[in-house]
Amino acid sequence: MELRTSLGHILVVDDDELVRDYLHLRLQEAGYSCTAVANGLEAIDNLRRHATPDVILLDLNMPGLDGIEFLRLAQEHIGHAFGVIVMTGVAGPRLREQVMRFGAFTMIEKPVDFDKLVRLLRIQRDFLRTKAALRAEGA
Repeated sequence: MELRTSLGHILVVDDDELVRDYLHLRLQEAGYSCTAVANGLEAIDNLRRHATPDVILLDLNMPGLDGIEFLRLAQEHIGHAFGVIVMTGVAGPRLREQVMRFGAFTMIEKPVDFDKLVRLLRIQRDFLRTKAALRAEGA
């Protein structure tokens, strides 16, 4: 497990090794700590063994445990302690609705525009901080 940074820790879940390596490298260069795994089963195992990431970048189309099934299992067994940004080459309103229903924060199309991804990560981080602050005020 890698050290956390002030920008946060990202878990990349994608069966495409080139995508995993690219995002891992670019996210580290941008100041994030990052772990990359190849499928939903590895992601579940990572979540059970290590500290919860701030955001999960999740590919939908993977062999074995795909992204939708991962979202469903994570929601049932782990909860919403992290944000999920779904990455897909096949976008559409029905798919967006489905992934949001299972707890994803948003969706980004592949090939991933890295600048857009970083903006989404910042929005997600600010959202989680605001949510935590509101909970603290209500406690």
